[in-house]
Amino acid sequence: MKINTIKALTQMNSAVTPTTIKSHLNKFMIINFILLTCLVGTSVFAAPRGVEFDYFGTGRSNYVIFNVENGQLRWDILENTVTNPAQTRRVFWGFEYPNDFVVLGDYDGDMKNDIGVWRPGDAQNPQSLFYIQRSTNPDPNAIFGQPWGSPTDLPLQLGDFDGDGIDDFTVVREEDGNFSHYILPSGGGGFRRIVFGLTSDFLVTGGGDLTGDGRDEVIIYRDDENGQTTVFAADSVTGSLVFSQEWGTSAGYEMAFGGYGDYLGDSRADLVHIFGECGGCAAEGTWWIKETGGDTVRAVKFGIPLNADFEGDYPLFDSDFDGDGKLDIAVFRSENSTFYSLRSSDGQLHSQYWDGNSTSPPSSEPNPSENRLEPRGKSIPAAALKARVVAKQPDGTYRVEQAGKFYLKK
Repeated sequence: MKINTIKALTQMNSAVTPTTIKSHLNKFMIINFILLTCLVGTSVFAAPRGVEFDYFGTGRSNYVIFNVENGQLRWDILENTVTNPAQTRRVFWGFEYPNDFVVLGDYDGDMKNDIGVWRPGDAQNPQSLFYIQRSTNPDPNAIFGQPWGSPTDLPLQLGDFDGDGIDDFTVVREEDGNFSHYILPSGGGGFRRIVFGLTSDFLVTGGGDLTGDGRDEVIIYRDDENGQTTVFAADSVTGSLVFSQEWGTSAGYEMAFGGYGDYLGDSRADLVHIFGECGGCAAEGTWWIKETGGDTVRAVKFGIPLNADFEGDYPLFDSDFDGDGKLDIAVFRSENSTFYSLRSSDGQLHSQYWDGNSTSPPSSEPNPSENRLEPRGKSIPAAALKARVVAKQPDGTYRVEQAGKFYLKK
């Protein structure tokens, strides 16, 4: 595999040496890793991973929306496929942004997503913590708390960085003009600090496996002076650059979205760029998907392009609604509280109503002014959070932000 390089992109942390790396893995796994990578050129000991947004263990993404009620985050989850009566969960977990940050993932390795938030510390108690309601614990009131991070960190780039099928607690810190990714491996051993990216670069909420080695990489977006975006990825153990690809733009459109995930079913995350409203231009509402392991490019026009007034459809990322191992192109339409997905298994359009209370729409059409998504976190679909959002401002400049911060803030 050819490794692309770029000057001043990464700095190797002197503390991350072959000796400290070995401390995170037992000798048996190291020996097998060396033998197997010599044979096939990739890691093959990675544990199986569950489907994102699968809170019931069905192997399919569920329909998940957030609301804010009395300052608390309300998680409303509808099982997929919908039965009669419907299998639902309503959980109050966490407080409204910026008190807590939603964290998504499987933190106990049971192939089900867990409900969780990260709470930054303050002047009185500077220790930040992850608060997780683990799906393996039958007590819904049981709280698992993991101290990790400082008040100025952000819980970004969450992912499975050691290939054991369990997401690792991760925070990102700005240090000396660079991003430092502090990873606490779920497989044990000491933490890792990966210095990758400049503070002028951009981070998406979750990590992704762009190389197909069974471990997520640390990923950044970098925009040049013309608005052209390049995606860079570093190995989550060594910090070495392992991937770079120009894909997307940060200018020229009222709204645009970027993310990654496996849409082709080859166990490698693909790059996705979606154009929102752009005054009726040809690219409006188009999903551009770039294969990372080859030259395949898909362009699919789907949904009503979202605009800066939060009118239209919210693009959904990391969602496999049919359970075929490929992500589906999907959106959530707030005006009618409906999920729409273009299933990868058969190419058919599927829709599911879910407003947090009912799986059936009311007899009369809801008032859009009452159901429109607001940037404070009302009726936000969970799958919309794993992206970066580019929004044109009234003064003509462009604002680039994590989707979770963009949608959930006041």
